[in-house]
Amino acid sequence: MSVTKNIPESTQTEACSLARRIQSTIISNTLTRARWEQHIADCRKYHFQAAMIPPAWVKDTVQALRASGIRTASFVDFPYGTMTSTGKAYETARLVEAGVAYLKNASGVGAVGIATPEQITFLRRIAPPHVGVKASG
Repeated sequence: MSVTKNIPESTQTEACSLARRIQSTIISNTLTRARWEQHIADCRKYHFQAAMIPPAWVKDTVQALRASGIRTASFVDFPYGTMTSTGKAYETARLVEAGVAYLKNASGVGAVGIATPEQITFLRRIAPPHVGVKASG
């Protein structure tokens, strides 16, 4: 039985419109394949705008979501922010080669959780034109 069977069409349309604005996030250094597969299935089921996943899963996620219209997003040096600038630049470049769709300044949590114009300008400058930049915090 369809979950949406008894929900008015206008409400379904609003829910779909909202889901397309959500980046479904899974941040874990102990992510298992089974949990990742469930995350991808949920992203497909609800048609989220993007799947935010740990860097090691970007390539698999891009492949799993190919032709779905769902983007792949990831993060660099989270949650501690202790990498060197060179390390961050290297990891960012690798995530762009793997097919990530967004760069984001922060999670909105912690000491550096507020987006600044300088951070966003820097990310926009280093990101290829096809990679979005998200200000967070």
